[in-house]
Amino acid sequence: MGAGDAGVEQAGGELVGGAPQLGRAMVVGTHNLHNVLTLRMFNRGMTGDEIAEAMQLPPALEHAWHAHGPYGSVSHNVEAIYQRYLGWFDGNPAHLWEHPPVELARRYVELLGGISAVVALADRYLNEGDLRFAATLLNHAVFADPGDSAAVCWLRPTPASATAPRTPCSG
Repeated sequence: MGAGDAGVEQAGGELVGGAPQLGRAMVVGTHNLHNVLTLRMFNRGMTGDEIAEAMQLPPALEHAWHAHGPYGSVSHNVEAIYQRYLGWFDGNPAHLWEHPPVELARRYVELLGGISAVVALADRYLNEGDLRFAATLLNHAVFADPGDSAAVCWLRPTPASATAPRTPCSG
């Protein structure tokens, strides 16, 4: 390393120098932080979804490029770490043998009063800003009846921003 080059000392005392090596050390260090925090939360009894929702990086890392990993979001990285160490099962027996998506959706749609009621509920949640639950409801509507154009139209991706107001498709 020349004078003025960046360097970092890793755990074993090995000195890593130069921008490419420093960048890699930052990424590896952040990934290790994600691992530690994920496992710590798991040991407290949290599921993968709960950990992904609760994970907050320290303020200094919140907007750092190297803190977001290969999937682009901390929540997706946490889900991957959880599955790496613990597999797909989250400890909830109800998740051991769930109905396939079509059968599950038909039951939910029936309980909620039919496709049009589900689409109306999704519209309400969308207008309240709860995009995730609106998408979940519409997902059930589409699986229950893929031929229902209203539900399919609402769930179809658009080039507009996810936060832009949506209107039902015409025709």
